[in-house]
Amino acid sequence: MRVQAKLISSTHPTLNLSHPTIEPFVWNTLIRGAYVQSKAPHSNESPLRIFLRMRFHRVEPDFYTFPFLLQSFNSPSQLQSGQDMYAKCGSIDRARWVFNNLGPNKDVMAWSAMITGLAMHGHGKECLELFSEMKNSGVRPNAVTLLGVLCACVHGGLVNEGKEYFTRMNREFGIVPSIQHYGCMVDLYGRTGLIKEAWDVVHSMPMEPDVLVWGALLSGSRMHGDIGTCEVALNKLIELEPTNSGAYVLLSNVYAKVGKWKDARNMRDLMEVNGVRKVPGCSFIEVDGFIHEFFVGDESHPETKEIYLMLEEILDRLNMKGYADDTKEVPLFLLKALAGIVVVIHVFTHVKYEVYDAYDTNLMCFELPKMVKSIDGVSSTCESYLIFRGETGLGDGLRTFLYVVVLAYCFLGLSAITARFFLSMENVVKQTRAVVEIDPQTNAETVRHVKVWNYTIADITLLAFGTSFPQISLATIDAIRNIGNLYAGGLGPGTLVGSAAFDLFPIHAVCVVVPKAGELKKISDLGVWLVELFWSFWAYVWLYIILEVWTPKVVTLLEACLTVLQFGLLLIHAYAQDKRWPYLSLPLARTERPEDWVPAEATPYKQDDKSYNEYPEIFQAGKEDSRNIVDIFSIHSRNGTGPVYQILPCTDATESSGRDVFKKLVFEGDHVISIWKQQFLDALTLEDTESRKLKNKYSRVAKIFWQSLLAPWMILFAFVPPYQIAHGWIAFILSLTFISGIAYIVTKVTDLISCVTGINAYVLAFTALASGTSWPDLVASKIAAERQTTADSAIANITCSNSVNIYVGIGIPWLINTTYNFIAYREPLRIQNSAGLSFSLLIFFSTSVGCIAVLVFRRLTLGAELGGPRLWAWLTSVYLMLLWIIFVVVSSLKVSGII
Repeated sequence: MRVQAKLISSTHPTLNLSHPTIEPFVWNTLIRGAYVQSKAPHSNESPLRIFLRMRFHRVEPDFYTFPFLLQSFNSPSQLQSGQDMYAKCGSIDRARWVFNNLGPNKDVMAWSAMITGLAMHGHGKECLELFSEMKNSGVRPNAVTLLGVLCACVHGGLVNEGKEYFTRMNREFGIVPSIQHYGCMVDLYGRTGLIKEAWDVVHSMPMEPDVLVWGALLSGSRMHGDIGTCEVALNKLIELEPTNSGAYVLLSNVYAKVGKWKDARNMRDLMEVNGVRKVPGCSFIEVDGFIHEFFVGDESHPETKEIYLMLEEILDRLNMKGYADDTKEVPLFLLKALAGIVVVIHVFTHVKYEVYDAYDTNLMCFELPKMVKSIDGVSSTCESYLIFRGETGLGDGLRTFLYVVVLAYCFLGLSAITARFFLSMENVVKQTRAVVEIDPQTNAETVRHVKVWNYTIADITLLAFGTSFPQISLATIDAIRNIGNLYAGGLGPGTLVGSAAFDLFPIHAVCVVVPKAGELKKISDLGVWLVELFWSFWAYVWLYIILEVWTPKVVTLLEACLTVLQFGLLLIHAYAQDKRWPYLSLPLARTERPEDWVPAEATPYKQDDKSYNEYPEIFQAGKEDSRNIVDIFSIHSRNGTGPVYQILPCTDATESSGRDVFKKLVFEGDHVISIWKQQFLDALTLEDTESRKLKNKYSRVAKIFWQSLLAPWMILFAFVPPYQIAHGWIAFILSLTFISGIAYIVTKVTDLISCVTGINAYVLAFTALASGTSWPDLVASKIAAERQTTADSAIANITCSNSVNIYVGIGIPWLINTTYNFIAYREPLRIQNSAGLSFSLLIFFSTSVGCIAVLVFRRLTLGAELGGPRLWAWLTSVYLMLLWIIFVVVSSLKVSGII
């Protein structure tokens, strides 16, 4: 009644329009009444306003709503709304008709609505022409108008025009670009492949880029294959919307597209760690006015069978027309249906469509030489290139066994080459330089040979750096190979924390039992050891600060630089303690100074007659002076057992200049060639003198088998020249090269084990990978504990290696990645699974305190850190191994999500 009387305004108070029981017909009546009343002069009611209130109260319009609403669009302002509606719905012709009927006095809103509608639907040329017409009519554009113009340039690929309009916004029209305008420019450059220009726009924005900007950059970089930019953009999206599963899945698919299966799996693991669930993909289709929604693998529709059969027919027809699907993005996509299943299998460069029986639930796709596994929707290939072609066709159990055998054999190779590395390093450290001293009274010249290397500096650099070289080289190579990636490479902090635990616990456990029964070996320079221990612990505190306190989960260029610089501070502080600099050293006295890495009393002079006959020149030269130091590790006889001794001059004794003749005699080229030749003969000798002396034939066969097993490694390492050449530097560098090569194979085999078995990569990093890359540390520390009278080098190697792992092994790769990311993207480096890594650091701190405590206890009670009564030594060893097991088990359970 009130509506018919045109009293719409008095109708509202009588109705509770927000009540959920108000039906659509009530609103339709109000819209109709407002339309009737709008014909009266000075009408205050608008059908469109009532419609908007209807939508505000979440009432769905019905079949009669829009006819009433459209009838009301008879005034210019109302017609403009109808024009906007047509434009947004894609009815450009109707929108243009409405626009032309608005008359000559169109306001900026009408122009903007029409320009935006044309831009949204790909009519770029018409849009720009209309914009020129708008300017000629004297209407000043606003921010919305320019946004539509830029959108037209984006959809039309008009780079020059878009750049011109964007530049003229502020200068000509006085409009300050908003984040939407910057987003259009990023989208424009990205779509046309100008990724660098898109980055320039992002960097020049006066505000922080939002989700739309990063999404535009992602779209363009993904279209043109710029994986580095994809990573940056997607990780920014994850940072802005951490619960958005689409960003994780998209980045995982980008990794899969370029074959980075490990990174793809890591993104899925990151989703689990962050508690993000993948939203099922769905599609909408309208058929005869009804909207149908389909999820991935959906079988709920009553006509599922007919739909899948029709899908198969459509795909067959596409194939007949020569259509080739892009399968790079999803290498394996498999859909099952309970009835009339259609399977679409994408295998790299070809597509197969097959129809399987409804009851075949054990469907499997298998192709050699690649075995494909699907992990949470992401496909990965456990490719192998180590043993033989087609090994991927073997069972998982057999493959795992083969890879474990290869891993153990690599450990044997690391042990063998580390021994050669240690010998070359000893020769480098023994290098001396001649210092001429003139007596002021007699003017007599005296030549004194002093060491080039400081003992403490050699421990930190040559010994620790050399034994940690597998981790350092692999991390550096991995950083260079993945340069531009937003996340740290495979050898990240997790592996190095595991290596630190292996260095601290198992290596200490081995070194404790190395000395003979009752023999004690203690740290002679306790001050230097405490300095090295402090920097070792601070390295992991610093790592925790970077990841959790200063810049959580990311690493900046400044942090990377500070990490590397701290290695220099370690060297300076340790040298200051060694030289007892005031204010920089601890007031602790040195009990004894182990100047010689292989002291004379540790290598009694022994002569083998056969060796004498093979190298008579060396022993004839040695008869001139009985004070010469004997180096038992210089030459070996052809059978590999009898030592041949090389005479070296005393390093710290005052000598006359006539001793130079003796030195030249020892290092003649013929002797070095003979030694190098002997290395190959020893490698090819399977049964040496020791084997022939064994009376038990089983022991003899076992000895021959062992030497046969090592023969390939020994032949390969025989190419390392004798360490008498160039003071051992060539042998030192080549040994490090072999160590890096073997360690690289170790990491690849570990990746295969993780892929085949499904074991978490971090668990393998804490165990197999850390053990393999730290094997040279164990061998070097064991040799040092055996050959030296003190425990300085054996224990110092452990603490120094832990410091080098962080300051150099992590610092250098971080510096490479952060520098590139800063220059290219102005973005930091991100660390995956930082929560699990932080937990591992806490466990490492807790267990390491127990390790240091038992060493201090042994020092106070037994007077030495290594050796002592066998019972105490073995109890200490077992205790340290238990600490390592606790660290590995608890950390593995945490990163696996069990605890």
